[in-house]
Amino acid sequence: MVERKQYALLDVLKFLLIGLIMLSHTANEHAHLTGMWHYVFSLYNFGVPFCFACSGYLFFSKVKTLPGNEKSVYYKKYSIRLGKMYLAWSIIYISFTICSWLVNGVTSDKILSSIHGWLVYSTYATIWFVPALWIGISITYWLWKNRTCRTVLIVASVLFVFGNLMGSYVNFVKSFDIIEAFHNGYMMVFRTFRNGVFNGVPFVVLGFLVAKKQNTWSPRTNLLFVLLFTFFVVGECAVVKFCNLSTMTDMVFMLAPAIYFLLLWATKVEVKYNNLFLWMRNMSMLVFLSQRIFLSAIPSISVGYSNWIKSMSQLQIMIVLPLMTLLFSWTIIVLSKRISLLKVLW
Repeated sequence: MVERKQYALLDVLKFLLIGLIMLSHTANEHAHLTGMWHYVFSLYNFGVPFCFACSGYLFFSKVKTLPGNEKSVYYKKYSIRLGKMYLAWSIIYISFTICSWLVNGVTSDKILSSIHGWLVYSTYATIWFVPALWIGISITYWLWKNRTCRTVLIVASVLFVFGNLMGSYVNFVKSFDIIEAFHNGYMMVFRTFRNGVFNGVPFVVLGFLVAKKQNTWSPRTNLLFVLLFTFFVVGECAVVKFCNLSTMTDMVFMLAPAIYFLLLWATKVEVKYNNLFLWMRNMSMLVFLSQRIFLSAIPSISVGYSNWIKSMSQLQIMIVLPLMTLLFSWTIIVLSKRISLLKVLW
């Protein structure tokens, strides 16, 4: 069917970009790669925004076909699914955190700080994507149902600009005393602007826009714009770094058009669907959410495991740790056929 042909390339791109996120985390945190490879893996910045946009596209492509009250029913089921997924992974990672406290010791201030982070941001690094996706979908869905499409676009644009100014351009805007005071107060409470409001909503809305309007441009035209705006993303990141505007480059303005045209291209190209694409779809979320087990959770409680990683060469680290994550994720999928409870993880 046509819809499945469109979704096939989405599955491929999600899998590749999430793989790039995993490789980038591995390179930065354990292999400590520098030079050309450091910059190549920096393209992982496309991963999370594309996943937001892709999820927004799939959600609203489905919702717009449903009659009346079924839209709300589907939204509730979608929310429950994300909630169960986040709860399951939170239990896993909080267990590692508590074990780390028992092994390494912990102060009361550290415990209170961690609980604060769990409440306002995420129970562990990387899995912040799940609650952020729910917030992004929820705000966009509410605006769409209760306001105009123009309002959806305006709200997303304002949040995107504000989030970027407080992210990649923070050192510039903090030169104004009133903005610095606001920024410091906000960060004290919410820890980051990289969340479902300032990061999730804008990119979910990009998916909403693609789902709302039929793409009449050719795949070649869309791909040309993808390459053009990717070049602009790289240039903007270079300016941010060179001018010391921020230590972060994962929230830059040119990402929005780059992701928009990438999604347009991916939904326009027709690819014959097969089981490999389904495998990629199932693996994507598991790889995304489980990578931290091998990158930081186990190292936090096992000195032997940490020393084993340190004993490897950079190349070995870049092969072994991602391979462990892939094998773990594949195992979960296989076991889910017999243990249905495991399906909540993905």
